[in-house]
Amino acid sequence: MAGILVGITMMPASPASAASASCGIPEGGYGCSTGYLAASSKIALTTRGTNNYKTVTCRAIDPGGTTRATLSNSSPNATSKNFTVPNNRYFLSCTRTVTTGGGGGALYNTHV
Repeated sequence: MAGILVGITMMPASPASAASASCGIPEGGYGCSTGYLAASSKIALTTRGTNNYKTVTCRAIDPGGTTRATLSNSSPNATSKNFTVPNNRYFLSCTRTVTTGGGGGALYNTHV
C-alpha cells in the first residue's frame, strides 16, 4: 500500500483524486489543525499517538463548530477509520495532553 511518511510511521495514502490535509503536533504544543477540505459526505480520519504511547485525539469539525467524527489512538502506529457525515466542509483538529512525543493525524475526503 502506498503511504505518506510521517516521522518513521507510514500513514495510509488517500485516493489520488481525493482532497486531504494532515498535521503533526509540534514539540512543546498540545495540538494542531488544518484548513478546510472541499465539501464531502464521505471522510476518513487517521490518527497517530505519541512516541511515548500517550493518546492523540483527532476530530473532523464542520464550519459551525460541530465535531462530526472523532478518532483516538495511543499507539505511535497509525490507525484509520471511515465516516459518513453530513455533506459539508471539514477541518482537522488533533490534540494531546502532553507536550512531547509527536503524534498527529490526517483527514481525507474519500467521496470521489
